[in-house]
Amino acid sequence: MGSDDERLDLQGPPPRPPFERTLNRWPYEARSPGWVVDPWTGDASKHRRIGGRLEAEGAYLYRGLWRTGMAARVGSARVDVDTQLSFYLDAPRRDALYLGDTSLNLAPVALPQIVWRVGLGTRYMLDARIPGAGPREYSMGWNFSTSLDAFPGRPFVISARLDRGSLYQTAVWRGRATVGLVRERFELFAGYEHTQIERVSLGGPLLGLRAWL
Repeated sequence: MGSDDERLDLQGPPPRPPFERTLNRWPYEARSPGWVVDPWTGDASKHRRIGGRLEAEGAYLYRGLWRTGMAARVGSARVDVDTQLSFYLDAPRRDALYLGDTSLNLAPVALPQIVWRVGLGTRYMLDARIPGAGPREYSMGWNFSTSLDAFPGRPFVISARLDRGSLYQTAVWRGRATVGLVRERFELFAGYEHTQIERVSLGGPLLGLRAWL
């Protein structure tokens, strides 16, 4: 079998819990793939268990309708909470409103190359019209979402999300997809988002900046 120095180590690294995942500070940190650290090859003691991100974006929809949005996500690779809020401004009609949602998410798949989440939470609408412009409307409902973050290779990040929810008794659908370029903590991304509130369509291209924390 050869000398002691030539013997093979058949024991290998110790097994890790099947759900344990740690995080890089940002995607492709130190040229490692993705945001989630490989639980079988990475050293869990050198990485974080909690991370997050903040983002801001803007979009022009049509005929003087603009949208600005902010979003935040914080938690572990397996469980997190996210919230997002969009402000719609219809300048010609002097009309405006806020649309947002907050969800608790679980990630059945959390790998260096891909993270898939499903979430359940609440959706809300706040009227932001100028005072005196008529009666104000406020509404809440439920929201179900599924989202995907893919890391095909440095420096690209591909994100997609689909929501199905309600505002009181009105059905709400929302879909979006973005492609980003990440450099250290910051990601510049562009894509498209469409929101459907019964027969009202609110969709258009977007451009934003994301900070990985």
